[in-house]
Amino acid sequence: MGVNGTNEEATAAVAGASETGTPVADCAVDAAGVFTVELDLPGGIADGTARVLLRSRPRAGEQATDVTLETTPVPGRPGRVRALLPVEPVLAEGHWEVRLGGGGPALPVAAGIRDLRALVDRTPPESAGPLAVRVPYAGQEGRLMLRVWRREGHVEAGALRLADGALTVRARLVGGGAGAGCAGAAAAPRQGRTAA
Repeated sequence: MGVNGTNEEATAAVAGASETGTPVADCAVDAAGVFTVELDLPGGIADGTARVLLRSRPRAGEQATDVTLETTPVPGRPGRVRALLPVEPVLAEGHWEVRLGGGGPALPVAAGIRDLRALVDRTPPESAGPLAVRVPYAGQEGRLMLRVWRREGHVEAGALRLADGALTVRARLVGGGAGAGCAGAAAAPRQGRTAA
């Protein structure tokens, strides 16, 4: 993964957005899953009124859901604001569009640089709740989107080792509360094959 959105892509997003008046947001996701957005405010939106809005893309027959994030000024950067989406609330699984509000209709936001380095080799948190992952990306027309998925308790396989006629699998239980003696593994040959 790494930094998603090269300098050339970000420059193109800024150039295209400046022609249309679309704000451009840079963002990052940290290892805990906190989503941070930073953007320069367009004319007509003041620091104190700016809000980042996350709007779900509903399936047919469902209503869109909005989550509003308060903004704070970025120190030393007049006209630039930051918004944080903490780990809680856990967003519903799906695609969320990032928009900017400030008194009038919410504006679409173009995707600038998306820093995803903290997601590389991320160790999921030790919790009994579902695993929630947030990944920002550039959607249609370069709009900043957030892909969210949730997984209930499951096992993630790690290193595999084959030695002395045995296969050893290291695995980790994620998003489930493991009690004493509840972990186990089973292996079976595929249909039509015999176990060695």
